[in-house]
Amino acid sequence: MKRTPIIILAALSAAVWANGPQPAKPDPEEQKVVAAEKAWVDAAIRKDGAALSQAFDDALVISLDKGAPVDKAKFVDANLKFPIASWTNTHDVVRVYGDTAVIVGSAVLQPASNTEPTQNIRYTSVYVKRQGRWLLAVEQVASSR
Repeated sequence: MKRTPIIILAALSAAVWANGPQPAKPDPEEQKVVAAEKAWVDAAIRKDGAALSQAFDDALVISLDKGAPVDKAKFVDANLKFPIASWTNTHDVVRVYGDTAVIVGSAVLQPASNTEPTQNIRYTSVYVKRQGRWLLAVEQVASSR
């Protein structure tokens, strides 16, 4: 009788080990935040000022590693002027806290001109949910060397 619990425990352990840990299911709200980020990055590549403006909170603040903070109007203008061939983001962390979300990641921006160097950046973005939409509210950007 004492062998039965040991055999059952061994069988269960073998089954868990063989199947390995199950990956966590993606959080639907986190996916919506990532989709909001992708939408504004795509708008920047297309030079779609209206879509960029709609993707950003009116009180947007961008903090760059050099210079003063940038507001929404300046950030939209900068994205419209910078010729981008490709923009690839990698997300290290995506977290949702109610109507606020944080993305920590890195990006590689390939300018359309061969005279400009590829930009490698690290960023932390804060999104706020307003009227059911995720909007970029704050971003800290730094060159990754």
